[in-house]
Amino acid sequence: MARRFCATFLDAETGKVASGSQTAQSTALYQGLVHGAVRLKVTTQLLEAVKDNHGQLDVGTLGTKSLPWALTAAGYADLFYAMLTNRAFPGWSHWIEQGATTLWENWAGDSSRNHIFLGDISAWFYRALAGINPDELAPGYERIVFRPEVLPELDWVSAEVRTLRGLVASKWKREGGVLTMEVSAPVGSTALVHVPAVAREQVNADGGEFVDSEHGRQVFRVGSGKYQFVVR
Repeated sequence: MARRFCATFLDAETGKVASGSQTAQSTALYQGLVHGAVRLKVTTQLLEAVKDNHGQLDVGTLGTKSLPWALTAAGYADLFYAMLTNRAFPGWSHWIEQGATTLWENWAGDSSRNHIFLGDISAWFYRALAGINPDELAPGYERIVFRPEVLPELDWVSAEVRTLRGLVASKWKREGGVLTMEVSAPVGSTALVHVPAVAREQVNADGGEFVDSEHGRQVFRVGSGKYQFVVR
């Protein structure tokens, strides 16, 4: 399928997918349809599409599913957060400016005002900002991946997910140059905790087994229970 998609819609030289829209570029990335050097080109074209629209959203139902995750996976969670909090039309923050307290069916708000079409942003809050993710190789939260995006615009994040195994929770706060991260895994689950820190020596771990350093994070393996990690 990926080969057919790329043959039909992708310019491998430039990385442009179909029209080059935010939706087209991010969908190819989110669905894992491009790899290696071509993936980098597609990501660059996505960043250009965002820049060309002055950092504002230009997506609908399909794009709101792929754009947050494509940017986050590429290391641009901060860029998506800026788009999320942009109060211009269209966008979730523009809804709030109009007094919205629910998810609407479309950006204009002239249809259903209790809908889920543009609602994947809720998952981005707890999966990206709080970092609560199920491991695809051990579904049902048998194994959890805690990998929060600690953005400079935020001082703290806290989230919970109620699963069949029990409560999964993650929270972090930054105060006085110290980052404190706390996670909780239910009985019967294990977890990998990706702590944002350049070096292992920066992390004071309350339990857990150190596994590896990767991409500016220190990875620990934990069992069920509550754990705290302090980064100085």
